[in-house]
Amino acid sequence: MSQYIVEISQTEEQILLNDLVDVQTWLNEAILGRINCSKKEMANAEKQLLTTEGAEFMPMSIDILCQNYMNRPTYQNREQRDAAARQAIIDRYQV
Repeated sequence: MSQYIVEISQTEEQILLNDLVDVQTWLNEAILGRINCSKKEMANAEKQLLTTEGAEFMPMSIDILCQNYMNRPTYQNREQRDAAARQAIIDRYQV
């Protein structure tokens, strides 16, 4: 399991505590919220692809749907999509 550590200054912590009760709880919930949103998006995209392709079997687990989506040969993560977009701009305006 991955673990992430964020270092912030005391002033930055005070700024966050102006709106938050607990910074660690907020970080944990923000990360889990982002994961859940991404899972739903990936699962919906995979279901749509399976429906379009006329699949006879569709996994019921959202995690399996997400894995199937990420295992497709055309899948690109955010870093890869951003790099492709930058390259497309360079290619378009290259003289």
